[in-house]
Amino acid sequence: MYSLKRFPPSVKSAKYIADYWHFRSAAAEAAEIRVFPDSYFSVIFDLNSPENTFITGTMNRSVKNLIDGGSRLFGVQLRPFLVPCLLKDSAAGFVNCVLPADFIRGRVGEICGKLKNCRTEDEMAAAAESLLLPVLEHAGVENNVFRRVSEAMLKGSAPATVRETAFLAGISEKQLERYFMFHTGLGVKEFGLLTAFERSCRMLENGSSSTLCAHSLRFYDQPHFIKNFRRFSGMTPTEYLNVGFLQYSSRTSGYDSAVR
Repeated sequence: MYSLKRFPPSVKSAKYIADYWHFRSAAAEAAEIRVFPDSYFSVIFDLNSPENTFITGTMNRSVKNLIDGGSRLFGVQLRPFLVPCLLKDSAAGFVNCVLPADFIRGRVGEICGKLKNCRTEDEMAAAAESLLLPVLEHAGVENNVFRRVSEAMLKGSAPATVRETAFLAGISEKQLERYFMFHTGLGVKEFGLLTAFERSCRMLENGSSSTLCAHSLRFYDQPHFIKNFRRFSGMTPTEYLNVGFLQYSSRTSGYDSAVR
């Protein structure tokens, strides 16, 4: 009925872009899908209707969305340190929200046109980077402390507590909290739990058990892990694998609209 392929950016763009994904619906009619949380702001290009291109904020709850038949969407997941530079505002208040893609407003049609004519994912990545990279490179000054800590959390290599994380970063816990609220709209602990949820989805999809996930992701025990998983997804790990999950980090539509 539908397909979703994820693929990485080039080495040059990896500083700014975490991932790309390409969603295609082969159904003739609209269908409902469930979209699971992730920790990135994403630019979503609607290749059939460029005027519907938008940005999604950090997402910490799952939603069900109605996808039109024949839809083609292309997603660009942005590194968190870029977000305030592109929004010209704090990310606080934009969690689970849809925003207009103002920073590329004049180029959306051109980008969608090039992406739609690409035959492979490599061609799509190259086309997106040729038009987006200059914008991202000039977006603004990055916060190196936040970037270093957030990337460690996304990779699962950060300390287990906020206190230890702040100590190693050389700043106070309050300052670290302010950095995360400004860049992601979430506190440090919430962001850490969300990234653990994302990694657990990948592990489950690759055949890991809940017990192994709990141990690898440093939860107290399996029930604690399952409770956290249910909090973000609305279901247990077993139910997640049984529903015909859409890739954990995909983005479509149907979020709350942000009012500024």
